[in-house]
Amino acid sequence: MPGPIVLFDIGATLIEGPTQTPARFLAARLGLDETNRKRLDRQLLTSEIDSPSRLAALLTAEYGVAGTEATAAAAAVWATQETGPAPIPGAREVLGALRAGGVRYGFVSNIWHPYACSFARLFGELAASEVAIFSYRAGIAKPDPALYRHALAAAGCRPEDATMVGDTYENDIAPAIALGLRTVWLLHRPDKERAELEGVERGTLPRPDLMLPSIADLTLAHFTATHR
Repeated sequence: MPGPIVLFDIGATLIEGPTQTPARFLAARLGLDETNRKRLDRQLLTSEIDSPSRLAALLTAEYGVAGTEATAAAAAVWATQETGPAPIPGAREVLGALRAGGVRYGFVSNIWHPYACSFARLFGELAASEVAIFSYRAGIAKPDPALYRHALAAAGCRPEDATMVGDTYENDIAPAIALGLRTVWLLHRPDKERAELEGVERGTLPRPDLMLPSIADLTLAHFTATHR
């Protein structure tokens, strides 16, 4: 059986930006209400929309956006997703240290096509892994535990031999704990996670194995100890 693996979320864990999610960007530009914004967000994360033209077709067919307006909006949001992301400080160094140390790692992420392409461009060979479970390819999104089961199956390892690293308690940490994975919670956005952090501190929510303020604080030693 293959050895242990460290699984990383991508957005707000390894890369960050732009300031708006694609669905919020499009909703603001096209005047979509909150119900349709949430619906669109789900579709972007769980559909193989691999070009601006396919996105424009979706906006026209399902949201009634005129053709020229849909084409312009699709091109604009695609550009933000290709040029807006940047590596979170320390993220490349962590993956590099794991690779150099012989620690296997992969990715489990709610992500859509252009953002995944940006991650690959920004991280180069460090983004390569035999375990890359992306919501838009799988057709399901976290916190659905099925996404984690796909990752474990691809990794060929037991839950107790996997560690999930992520920034969002609801999507990254809670389902991983429930399945028996070890967890590392990165508090990159403590204000966004305030309610969950208070729940962990009160003991009403399960505590992750490790909580850190930044991925830059993560070291090879953390995983060497975790997988003894």
